[in-house]
This record gives sequence, C-alpha cells and structure tokens, in this order.
Amino acid sequence: MRASHLGEGMVIRFLMLLGLLPTGLAWAGAAVEVTTVDTVDGRLLGELLLVLAVALLTSLFWGLKLRGLQRQLQVRAQTDALTGLATRVALDSRFAICHEQAQRYARPFTLILLDIDHFKRVNDELGHRLGDEVLREFGQLLQECIRGSDGLGRWGGEEFLLLCPETTLEQAVAFAERICARARTYKFASGRQQTLSGGVVELMPGDTLDALLQRAEAALAQAKNQGRDRVCFTANDELDDLPL
Repeated sequence: MRASHLGEGMVIRFLMLLGLLPTGLAWAGAAVEVTTVDTVDGRLLGELLLVLAVALLTSLFWGLKLRGLQRQLQVRAQTDALTGLATRVALDSRFAICHEQAQRYARPFTLILLDIDHFKRVNDELGHRLGDEVLREFGQLLQECIRGSDGLGRWGGEEFLLLCPETTLEQAVAFAERICARARTYKFASGRQQTLSGGVVELMPGDTLDALLQRAEAALAQAKNQGRDRVCFTANDELDDLPL
C-alpha cells in the first residue's frame, strides 16, 4: 500500500471520530482515489492532525471551563453572600419539596419565621457595616441551633425562615423559644442585646404554600405588635403567643 493511501485512511478515520465526516462519504472516499489526497505527504498529514487535535483540546478545555463557571453561578444564586445561608430562591425549592411530602404522607411539618427586632436602629445608629455583621452573627447563631433535617435561609432583609419537617407545632414553638433565648444572651458585635420575634405555624390539611406563609407572617406580626422578643403561633386558625 502506498504512503499516500495510508495517509488518506488515517485522515478519514480521524475525521469520522470527530464527527466531521459522514460515514457514507467516508466509505466512498476510501474506495475512490482522490487526486488531492494522493499529494498529501507525511509532513502535511502531521500538521493536519496537530491542528485537529489542538482544536479538539481547546473545545474540551472551554467546555469544562464553562461548566465550572455555571456551577459557581448556581452556588452563588443559592447562597446568601452576607450570611452564608440559603437564599430565598434555594429555600423555595426545599419548601415545595417538604410541603409536598408532608401532604402526601400526612406527616407533621412546621414553619418558623424569625425577624430581628429593631434592626433598623442598628443600621441608623451604628452604621451598615455593623448591621451587616449583626446579620452574619444571626446567621451563625441559627446554623448552630438547627438540626440536620431542618432547612434554613435568609428570607429577606432581617427575616429568616426555618423549615421543620417531622416537627409538630408544640415542638416547633419550643424550638423557636430556645432560639430566641439564645439570642438574648449572645454577644453581638453591636455591643447591644439583639432579640428576635417569631411566628410559628403547622401545616394543615389542604394548606397551600402561600396559605402557610401567610399564617406565619400573621403570627410574626402579632409577636411584633405584642412587644417583640416573643414567639406567637397559629393553632386551628387562631393566633396565640407563648408567654415569656
């Protein structure tokens, strides 16, 4: 077999591997002597193979680079940059899963909505830098309190949401009160005592996500209206507060 025919076969097989040459055309090219291929010498064939290899490696490199950047963007979208907690977007997904499972299997599921009391005063009187530090400290405090099965995220501003699967209303209220008690004794960078108000609700048959959140917000609003630094909860659509 002449060297030109050998070179022709190598080029055809390489192009087939890259998907650049249809199979039918490849077989036709192998069967019919092509004058231009006959003129390819070993040096030119080597250069062609090198160019194709570089193109393939470059494509693979940028493909991997792009996937890495996509993963980084996904992590950033799901993680609050200030507190390190889940964002509202990430928590929404977890919330929907917990809600669906609790409804399907008739299991207890509760929400705890927490809000930092008088947080605006921290920003107005001590500055936003210390305000940000207080938010980070609350994020750390909450992470130290939660259990492995709980979901935790920054719901917005100075609000935090806890998802508590397999947890009854009574258990969630006691849990929320322990968190509030921990906040009262925590040494914050502001040098001030920082307290929390909480609203607790339990999933009821037929509850939608919006209905559950609305009741949690109503319970939190009652805790604020009754003087803050307390936990209020809904039981049978009625609001109650936990005495301090």
